[in-house]
Amino acid sequence: MAQRIVDHSVTLGSIAEGAKLEAEKAKHLAEQIKEQVKEEIATKKSTQANIEDTVNADAVDKTGKAKEEVKAKNSPKSNKQKRKRGKKYKDALKKIDKSKTYDLVSAIKILKGLKLANFNESVEIHVNLGIDPNNNDQRIRFTTTLPHGTGKSVTVLVISDDTSGKKDNVIYRDKSVVDEIVKGKFVPGKDFDVVITKPEFMKDVAKTARVLGPKGAMPSPKNGTVTSNIDKAIEQFSKGQIEIRNQSAHAVLHQVVGKIDFSTDDLVKNINFLLAEVEKNKPLKTKKKFIQSIYVKTTMSPSIKVTQ
Repeated sequence: MAQRIVDHSVTLGSIAEGAKLEAEKAKHLAEQIKEQVKEEIATKKSTQANIEDTVNADAVDKTGKAKEEVKAKNSPKSNKQKRKRGKKYKDALKKIDKSKTYDLVSAIKILKGLKLANFNESVEIHVNLGIDPNNNDQRIRFTTTLPHGTGKSVTVLVISDDTSGKKDNVIYRDKSVVDEIVKGKFVPGKDFDVVITKPEFMKDVAKTARVLGPKGAMPSPKNGTVTSNIDKAIEQFSKGQIEIRNQSAHAVLHQVVGKIDFSTDDLVKNINFLLAEVEKNKPLKTKKKFIQSIYVKTTMSPSIKVTQ
Protein backbone atom coordinates (compact mmCIF):
# COMPACT_ATOMS: atom_id res chain seq x y z
CA MET A 1 0.00 0.00 0.00
CA ALA A 2 1.36 3.41 -0.97
CA GLN A 3 2.20 5.65 1.94
CA ARG A 4 1.02 9.26 1.78
CA ILE A 5 3.64 11.78 2.80
CA VAL A 6 2.36 15.03 4.35
CA ASP A 7 4.54 18.13 4.35
CA HIS A 8 4.01 19.89 7.69
CA SER A 9 6.48 22.74 6.87
CA VAL A 10 3.65 24.89 5.51
CA THR A 11 0.89 25.43 8.03
CA LEU A 12 -2.51 27.01 7.69
CA GLY A 13 -1.30 29.74 10.02
CA SER A 14 1.64 30.68 7.80
CA ILE A 15 -0.60 30.72 4.73
CA ALA A 16 -3.08 33.01 6.46
CA GLU A 17 -0.29 35.31 7.63
CA GLY A 18 1.12 35.52 4.08
CA ALA A 19 -2.31 36.30 2.67
CA LYS A 20 -2.79 39.02 5.28
CA LEU A 21 0.51 40.68 4.34
CA GLU A 22 -0.35 40.60 0.65
CA ALA A 23 -3.77 42.10 1.36
CA GLU A 24 -2.18 44.93 3.37
CA LYS A 25 0.29 45.64 0.53
CA ALA A 26 -2.54 45.71 -2.01
CA LYS A 27 -4.57 48.06 0.20
CA HIS A 28 -1.61 50.42 0.65
CA LEU A 29 -0.95 50.47 -3.12
CA ALA A 30 -4.63 51.15 -3.85
CA GLU A 31 -4.63 54.09 -1.42
CA GLN A 32 -1.52 55.56 -3.08
CA ILE A 33 -3.05 55.26 -6.55
CA LYS A 34 -6.35 56.75 -5.34
CA GLU A 35 -4.55 59.76 -3.81
CA GLN A 36 -2.47 60.31 -6.95
CA VAL A 37 -5.53 60.18 -9.23
CA LYS A 38 -7.44 62.54 -6.91
CA GLU A 39 -4.64 65.10 -7.02
CA GLU A 40 -4.26 64.88 -10.81
CA ILE A 41 -8.00 65.50 -11.30
CA ALA A 42 -7.96 68.37 -8.81
CA THR A 43 -4.88 69.90 -10.49
CA LYS A 44 -6.53 69.90 -13.92
CA LYS A 45 -9.74 71.48 -12.59
CA SER A 46 -7.90 74.05 -10.48
CA THR A 47 -5.51 75.11 -13.26
CA GLN A 48 -8.39 75.68 -15.66
CA ALA A 49 -10.39 77.58 -13.05
CA ASN A 50 -7.51 79.91 -12.18
CA ILE A 51 -6.30 80.84 -15.68
CA GLU A 52 -8.28 84.09 -15.56
CA ASP A 53 -6.80 84.94 -12.15
CA THR A 54 -3.23 84.58 -13.38
CA VAL A 55 -3.53 85.83 -16.94
CA ASN A 56 -5.87 88.79 -16.52
CA ALA A 57 -5.12 90.07 -13.01
CA ASP A 58 -2.69 92.80 -14.13
CA ALA A 59 -4.97 93.94 -16.92
CA VAL A 60 -7.87 94.23 -14.49
CA ASP A 61 -5.83 96.47 -12.23
CA LYS A 62 -4.44 98.70 -14.99
CA THR A 63 -7.27 99.37 -17.42
CA GLY A 64 -10.84 100.46 -16.96
CA LYS A 65 -11.75 98.53 -20.07
CA ALA A 66 -10.68 95.26 -18.50
CA LYS A 67 -12.66 96.11 -15.37
CA GLU A 68 -15.74 96.64 -17.49
CA GLU A 69 -15.19 93.29 -19.20
CA VAL A 70 -14.94 91.53 -15.84
CA LYS A 71 -18.03 93.38 -14.65
CA ALA A 72 -19.91 92.24 -17.76
CA LYS A 73 -18.87 88.64 -17.19
CA ASN A 74 -20.30 88.82 -13.67
CA SER A 75 -23.59 90.33 -14.81
CA PRO A 76 -26.87 88.42 -14.20
CA LYS A 77 -26.87 87.27 -17.83
CA SER A 78 -23.67 85.33 -17.33
CA ASN A 79 -24.34 84.03 -13.81
CA LYS A 80 -25.13 80.58 -15.20
CA GLN A 81 -21.51 80.26 -16.38
CA LYS A 82 -19.96 81.67 -13.20
CA ARG A 83 -17.89 79.06 -11.36
CA LYS A 84 -19.12 78.19 -7.88
CA ARG A 85 -16.47 78.16 -5.16
CA GLY A 86 -16.55 75.98 -2.06
CA LYS A 87 -16.53 77.23 1.53
CA LYS A 88 -12.86 76.30 2.06
CA TYR A 89 -11.85 78.26 -1.04
CA LYS A 90 -13.85 81.30 0.07
CA ASP A 91 -12.32 81.12 3.55
CA ALA A 92 -8.85 80.91 2.01
CA LEU A 93 -9.61 83.91 -0.19
CA LYS A 94 -10.31 85.99 2.93
CA LYS A 95 -6.73 85.38 4.10
CA ILE A 96 -5.27 86.84 0.90
CA ASP A 97 -5.28 90.55 0.12
CA LYS A 98 -5.78 90.59 -3.66
CA SER A 99 -4.76 94.26 -3.85
CA LYS A 100 -1.38 93.45 -2.30
CA THR A 101 1.82 92.02 -3.75
CA TYR A 102 3.57 89.69 -1.29
CA ASP A 103 7.22 88.81 -0.96
CA LEU A 104 7.86 85.17 -1.86
CA VAL A 105 8.53 83.93 1.68
CA SER A 106 5.32 85.50 3.02
CA ALA A 107 3.30 84.06 0.14
CA ILE A 108 4.61 80.54 0.76
CA LYS A 109 3.84 80.81 4.48
CA ILE A 110 0.26 81.84 3.67
CA LEU A 111 -0.15 78.87 1.33
CA LYS A 112 1.15 76.52 4.01
CA GLY A 113 -1.49 77.80 6.40
CA LEU A 114 -4.48 77.28 4.10
CA LYS A 115 -4.80 73.45 3.97
CA LEU A 116 -7.63 73.16 1.47
CA ALA A 117 -7.22 69.47 0.59
CA ASN A 118 -6.74 66.14 2.36
CA PHE A 119 -3.78 65.23 0.13
CA ASN A 120 -0.28 66.66 -0.24
CA GLU A 121 -0.99 69.52 -2.66
CA SER A 122 1.45 70.64 -5.31
CA VAL A 123 2.79 74.19 -5.25
CA GLU A 124 2.52 75.95 -8.61
CA ILE A 125 4.00 79.09 -10.12
CA HIS A 126 2.19 81.03 -12.85
CA VAL A 127 4.14 83.66 -14.78
CA ASN A 128 2.73 86.22 -17.22
CA LEU A 129 5.31 86.86 -19.94
CA GLY A 130 5.81 89.75 -22.34
CA ILE A 131 6.07 87.50 -25.39
CA ASP A 132 4.06 86.89 -28.55
CA PRO A 133 3.08 83.21 -28.22
CA ASN A 134 2.13 83.09 -31.90
CA ASN A 135 5.69 83.98 -32.90
CA ASN A 136 7.95 80.91 -33.04
CA ASP A 137 10.97 83.04 -32.11
CA GLN A 138 9.38 84.15 -28.84
CA ARG A 139 8.08 80.88 -27.47
CA ILE A 140 9.61 79.51 -24.27
CA ARG A 141 10.77 75.89 -24.23
CA PHE A 142 13.72 74.41 -22.36
CA THR A 143 14.53 71.76 -19.76
CA THR A 144 15.99 72.12 -16.30
CA THR A 145 16.21 70.34 -12.94
CA LEU A 146 15.00 72.13 -9.82
CA PRO A 147 17.42 72.07 -6.83
CA HIS A 148 14.91 70.16 -4.67
CA GLY A 149 12.86 68.48 -7.40
CA THR A 150 9.09 68.69 -7.80
CA GLY A 151 8.17 65.97 -5.30
CA LYS A 152 6.54 63.94 -8.04
CA SER A 153 7.84 60.53 -9.07
CA VAL A 154 8.36 60.28 -12.83
CA THR A 155 7.74 57.14 -14.87
CA VAL A 156 9.96 57.07 -17.95
CA LEU A 157 9.02 55.12 -21.10
CA VAL A 158 12.04 54.17 -23.23
CA ILE A 159 11.22 53.18 -26.80
CA SER A 160 14.18 51.32 -28.29
CA ASP A 161 15.26 47.78 -29.11
CA ASP A 162 15.34 46.94 -25.39
CA THR A 163 12.28 44.91 -24.36
CA SER A 164 13.25 44.11 -20.76
CA GLY A 165 10.05 45.65 -19.34
CA LYS A 166 9.74 47.73 -16.18
CA LYS A 167 12.71 48.35 -13.89
CA ASP A 168 12.00 50.70 -10.98
CA ASN A 169 10.50 53.81 -12.60
CA VAL A 170 11.64 53.00 -16.16
CA ILE A 171 9.66 51.00 -18.73
CA TYR A 172 11.66 49.53 -21.63
CA ARG A 173 9.58 48.74 -24.73
CA ASP A 174 10.20 48.29 -28.44
CA LYS A 175 8.33 50.11 -31.22
CA SER A 176 5.28 47.84 -30.80
CA VAL A 177 4.24 50.12 -27.91
CA VAL A 178 3.52 52.85 -30.47
CA ASP A 179 0.30 51.08 -31.57
CA GLU A 180 -0.75 50.69 -27.92
CA ILE A 181 -0.31 54.44 -27.34
CA VAL A 182 -2.25 55.34 -30.50
CA LYS A 183 -5.09 52.98 -29.55
CA GLY A 184 -5.25 54.34 -25.99
CA LYS A 185 -4.09 51.12 -24.36
CA PHE A 186 -0.94 52.79 -22.99
CA VAL A 187 -1.79 56.25 -21.68
CA PRO A 188 0.51 59.27 -21.05
CA GLY A 189 0.02 60.70 -17.56
CA LYS A 190 -1.30 57.36 -16.33
CA ASP A 191 1.09 54.64 -17.48
CA PHE A 192 4.09 56.92 -18.11
CA ASP A 193 5.10 60.59 -17.83
CA VAL A 194 8.13 60.98 -20.13
CA VAL A 195 9.06 59.30 -23.40
CA ILE A 196 12.71 58.87 -24.33
CA THR A 197 13.82 57.35 -27.61
CA LYS A 198 16.74 57.16 -30.05
CA PRO A 199 16.83 59.20 -33.29
CA GLU A 200 16.38 56.07 -35.44
CA PHE A 201 13.05 55.28 -33.72
CA MET A 202 11.48 58.71 -34.27
CA LYS A 203 9.93 57.62 -37.57
CA ASP A 204 7.78 55.14 -35.64
CA VAL A 205 7.25 57.35 -32.57
CA ALA A 206 5.98 60.17 -34.82
CA LYS A 207 2.72 58.21 -35.20
CA THR A 208 1.91 59.06 -31.56
CA ALA A 209 2.14 62.84 -32.08
CA ARG A 210 -1.62 63.40 -31.82
CA VAL A 211 -1.67 61.61 -28.46
CA LEU A 212 1.64 62.68 -26.91
CA GLY A 213 1.72 66.23 -28.32
CA PRO A 214 -1.26 67.65 -26.35
CA LYS A 215 0.12 66.00 -23.19
CA GLY A 216 3.55 67.60 -23.65
CA ALA A 217 5.14 64.14 -23.80
CA MET A 218 6.26 64.05 -27.44
CA PRO A 219 10.01 63.27 -27.62
CA SER A 220 12.17 66.11 -28.94
CA PRO A 221 15.91 66.73 -29.31
CA LYS A 222 15.33 70.18 -27.73
CA ASN A 223 14.36 68.73 -24.35
CA GLY A 224 16.81 65.84 -24.45
CA THR A 225 14.25 63.07 -24.96
CA VAL A 226 15.57 62.11 -28.41
CA THR A 227 19.14 61.00 -27.80
CA SER A 228 21.63 58.22 -28.40
CA ASN A 229 22.66 58.38 -24.73
CA ILE A 230 19.55 56.79 -23.23
CA ASP A 231 21.11 56.10 -19.82
CA LYS A 232 22.09 59.75 -19.29
CA ALA A 233 18.61 60.96 -20.28
CA ILE A 234 16.99 58.46 -17.88
CA GLU A 235 19.22 59.67 -15.05
CA GLN A 236 18.32 63.33 -15.68
CA PHE A 237 14.56 62.78 -15.87
CA SER A 238 14.55 60.38 -12.92
CA LYS A 239 16.14 63.13 -10.83
CA GLY A 240 13.25 65.40 -11.72
CA GLN A 241 14.26 67.13 -14.95
CA ILE A 242 11.29 69.13 -16.18
CA GLU A 243 10.35 70.85 -19.41
CA ILE A 244 9.52 74.55 -19.14
CA ARG A 245 7.26 75.94 -21.85
CA ASN A 246 4.68 78.68 -22.21
CA GLN A 247 1.06 77.60 -22.47
CA SER A 248 -0.01 77.00 -26.05
CA ALA A 249 -1.24 80.24 -27.68
CA HIS A 250 -0.85 82.15 -24.37
CA ALA A 251 1.98 84.25 -22.94
CA VAL A 252 1.74 82.36 -19.65
CA LEU A 253 3.94 79.76 -18.00
CA HIS A 254 2.51 77.25 -15.50
CA GLN A 255 4.86 74.99 -13.54
CA VAL A 256 4.80 72.78 -10.43
CA VAL A 257 7.71 73.73 -8.17
CA GLY A 258 7.27 71.27 -5.30
CA LYS A 259 4.84 69.97 -2.68
CA ILE A 260 3.25 71.93 0.14
CA ASP A 261 5.09 69.76 2.68
CA PHE A 262 8.45 71.00 1.33
CA SER A 263 10.16 73.45 3.66
CA THR A 264 9.61 77.15 2.91
CA ASP A 265 13.31 77.50 2.16
CA ASP A 266 13.30 74.65 -0.39
CA LEU A 267 10.24 76.04 -2.17
CA VAL A 268 11.77 79.52 -2.31
CA LYS A 269 15.01 78.11 -3.74
CA ASN A 270 13.11 76.13 -6.37
CA ILE A 271 11.07 79.15 -7.44
CA ASN A 272 14.02 81.56 -7.56
CA PHE A 273 16.05 79.01 -9.53
CA LEU A 274 13.21 78.54 -12.02
CA LEU A 275 12.74 82.29 -12.52
CA ALA A 276 16.49 82.71 -13.10
CA GLU A 277 16.38 79.93 -15.71
CA VAL A 278 13.40 81.58 -17.42
CA GLU A 279 15.36 84.86 -17.60
CA LYS A 280 18.33 83.02 -19.13
CA ASN A 281 16.06 81.69 -21.86
CA LYS A 282 14.50 85.06 -22.70
CA PRO A 283 13.84 85.32 -26.45
CA LEU A 284 16.11 87.86 -28.16
CA LYS A 285 13.26 89.56 -30.05
CA THR A 286 11.13 90.30 -26.98
CA LYS A 287 10.26 94.01 -26.89
CA LYS A 288 8.04 94.19 -23.82
CA LYS A 289 9.08 93.70 -20.21
CA PHE A 290 9.81 89.97 -20.16
CA ILE A 291 8.38 88.87 -16.79
CA GLN A 292 5.16 90.83 -16.37
CA SER A 293 3.84 89.28 -13.14
CA ILE A 294 4.24 86.20 -10.93
CA TYR A 295 1.67 84.24 -8.94
CA VAL A 296 1.98 81.22 -6.63
CA LYS A 297 -0.74 78.84 -5.47
CA THR A 298 -1.36 75.27 -4.41
CA THR A 299 -3.46 72.73 -6.28
CA MET A 300 -6.69 73.93 -4.69
CA SER A 301 -5.95 77.44 -3.42
CA PRO A 302 -6.49 80.95 -4.81
CA SER A 303 -3.41 82.53 -6.36
CA ILE A 304 -1.14 85.02 -4.57
CA LYS A 305 0.73 87.73 -6.47
CA VAL A 306 4.40 87.96 -5.51
CA THR A 307 7.11 90.55 -6.04
CA GLN A 308 9.60 90.00 -8.85
